[in-house]
Amino acid sequence: MTETHHSVSERRVFLADDEARALGRARAYEKASGGALAFRGAEWDERSGRLTAHYARAPAATAPAWMPGGPGPPLGGGWVAGPPVLSRRRRTPFVVSGLVIALAVVAAGLGSLGLLDDPGTSRPVDRVALPSPDPVESAPPGAVLPLLQDAECRFAAPSGLSVRCHDLVVPQDRSDRSSGVVRLHVAVFATDVPEPAADPVVFLTGGPGGRALIDGEDFALFPFLARRDLIVIDQRGIGHSRPSLDCPEVDRVRAQVIGTAARRLIALRECRARLVADGVVLQAYNSAESAADLADLRRALGIEAWNLYGTSYGTRLALTTMRDHPEGIRSVILDAAYPPQVDLYADGARNAARAFDLLFQACREDPGCDPAHPRLRERFYDEVEELDARPLTLASRHGGTWRVDGRVLIEFLFHRLYLTHVIPRLPATLDEIHAGRTDALLDFLDEREPLPEIATDPNDLSDGMHLSVQCQEEVPFTDRGAYVAASRGLAGELVDAFDPSVALDACEAWHVTARGPMEDEPVTSDIPTLVMVGEFDPITPPQWGSLTVSSLPRGHFFPIPGAGHGVVAENDCARAMAASFLEEPTRPPDTGCLASLERPAFEP
Repeated sequence: MTETHHSVSERRVFLADDEARALGRARAYEKASGGALAFRGAEWDERSGRLTAHYARAPAATAPAWMPGGPGPPLGGGWVAGPPVLSRRRRTPFVVSGLVIALAVVAAGLGSLGLLDDPGTSRPVDRVALPSPDPVESAPPGAVLPLLQDAECRFAAPSGLSVRCHDLVVPQDRSDRSSGVVRLHVAVFATDVPEPAADPVVFLTGGPGGRALIDGEDFALFPFLARRDLIVIDQRGIGHSRPSLDCPEVDRVRAQVIGTAARRLIALRECRARLVADGVVLQAYNSAESAADLADLRRALGIEAWNLYGTSYGTRLALTTMRDHPEGIRSVILDAAYPPQVDLYADGARNAARAFDLLFQACREDPGCDPAHPRLRERFYDEVEELDARPLTLASRHGGTWRVDGRVLIEFLFHRLYLTHVIPRLPATLDEIHAGRTDALLDFLDEREPLPEIATDPNDLSDGMHLSVQCQEEVPFTDRGAYVAASRGLAGELVDAFDPSVALDACEAWHVTARGPMEDEPVTSDIPTLVMVGEFDPITPPQWGSLTVSSLPRGHFFPIPGAGHGVVAENDCARAMAASFLEEPTRPPDTGCLASLERPAFEP
């Protein structure tokens, strides 16, 4: 293999059937960087079909690190926002990919962050970069679709857990069988009980566009494995499924800190043009097609009935499957509900403000928190104004600098409210920042920076899949006028931070056609459903959980006190309720543990 030089500042992994094709992709990525990257060698792993390529990065004319709050991603005007998917740096047990839906294209950028583990159990996990996609495959000669094929697992297999992998081959566009096929990567993690239940659990990741199958260790402690097999799929357009709708063109813009919204829209159009030239039918990448994929997978695996567990956007996919393909679904668990009738973009600032105010109120009502952190709300917004007037410059621990304005502080609080175990410390942390102690803020910023040993996609997100879904199903049903009306009376800084104009511009560049009105209407179903939402969730609030069950006659909704976004990940009571419901979904779950849950005991 080509010699690897030592002056390496970036590593990317490309998947292919043979070494020559993988090398071609690695060289194409170098060319796409426009001179910002120089190829410095690679290693080929024949068993996994994985080429690890190394690049040197040309000296930048500007500061080498991203400038949060300024023009470049992941903050301040970035079209790919999120909070999409988990960071791959440190993870909490039971947390699996995609606990969050992306606000994706809000002007604030609100990029991907992950759940922080306790220091004693944290471990670094390299992020595997997605390759440029293969051209869309033709259907295998004589094949009857869907076609299930055994496959090697294309992710790190877990220790102490049996897993088998498949590729499910389905039509790319079910309305046009000549459009080729997609190949969906599927993993079946086996429970170790002697007599497992016949109805497995299917995990539906968030995003949309979030990868599920990165590291099998994520699933080793999955709570439903106690009695059931767990099925995990990289949805169409995502991760190890092919074609991938990842956009390395946009990664290049991130890496170079080119810095204007216009340049990122150009990169979007470049990605779109390449995908279409490769035979990708962007209109075929949406929740309805993914729901049809799930129905095909159940039949191909020979499963009579299964249970769906979705988190964040995964709840939207679960609801779509209940609507379009209810057959064979025994029960559904929706964790952080995102039903189709809500307006994600119009409600963005209002939902964030609700969670912020709830935190400030909880501190004010706590006999220990209020004396230690008085006037927390007023001082928070004072600090936002102060940072807007006089931004801070912080030195990244990885080199370069961060520019911190008020929008960065808003994003900091927004993302930290996702994390149940972080919430008790937030008042003290905000006071530390106000006093000039910025370690927590720097931790937040440095977590999201693509380190040299980690590939450049900070969101673990398929940009193209994310936009294909949101631009068909969500953005068409909102406008900036709805956002202004919904945000009336809120702090101006919040209103500016969540302005959906960039989402509208991105969808105009992505140029897919809106789906029908059913994508803006409640799902009605008599499938037994458990809905849980964290009290402090800043993006999928408890009201959305209540809305979800209002059209589900056999639905049960429970807000979880003190919790953030994704309650099964971090809350023992929520896990126990989910397990109870799964055993007898025709009855309400055992909620005895809820009585012992309280708002967090804030740290002084």
